[in-house]
Amino acid sequence: MRQDEQVSRYEVNRNVRMVITRHDADLTRIDYSFMGSTIYLNGDLVRPNRDFTAQEIENIAKELSALPHVRSIQFDLNNWLVDASGDSWQINRVKKTAGPRETAHQT
Repeated sequence: MRQDEQVSRYEVNRNVRMVITRHDADLTRIDYSFMGSTIYLNGDLVRPNRDFTAQEIENIAKELSALPHVRSIQFDLNNWLVDASGDSWQINRVKKTAGPRETAHQT
């Protein structure tokens, strides 16, 4: 990896952290990294005091996509399904399903 690529990777990761922090997201529940020209987000996008709305998730996505060196964002979230569709975003909350233990006790 060239030095300028390394610097921009660290810079973008720092900027991603700033965006996520600005929206009061719980940084212990989400992982992020920047490789090539893509930001990868994994885990749960949550905050301590209340749930995000789809509009707030879209605002985060737009802020992240506007960062220098970023061409795409790959979301792999447990609680949101986020998909880029041209210039717009398709954002849906993922419903928690009952696990095998929970369904076994239902009658």
